[in-house]
Amino acid sequence: MVDYRGYDVIYADSEEKYVKSVILYGKTSDNFVHTTSKMTENDKVDKDTLLELLKKGVIIKYNDDFYTPIFFSDESTHASLTIATAISASASSAVVLNSKEYSAD
Repeated sequence: MVDYRGYDVIYADSEEKYVKSVILYGKTSDNFVHTTSKMTENDKVDKDTLLELLKKGVIIKYNDDFYTPIFFSDESTHASLTIATAISASASSAVVLNSKEYSAD
């Protein structure tokens, strides 16, 4: 079970008893998923936590916009998620964000 106290959450009702969604963060300058808007090295999300959260549903704040992941994957060494940043008939663009175990090597 994930401890939601370290995440920004959206509650289902005004009593704030139930977590409705978890907001995770990403930015252009790195390709990792973070738990807070500070986006420091210490708040990168680990593989197991990211996969569990993605299965339950998350919202990704990437730069100044909010996205729903279009798919996610267990890459054996890390987890990744993909968001579509632009969709059109002629061209689309996407961004892949990764858990903290990711290495570009």
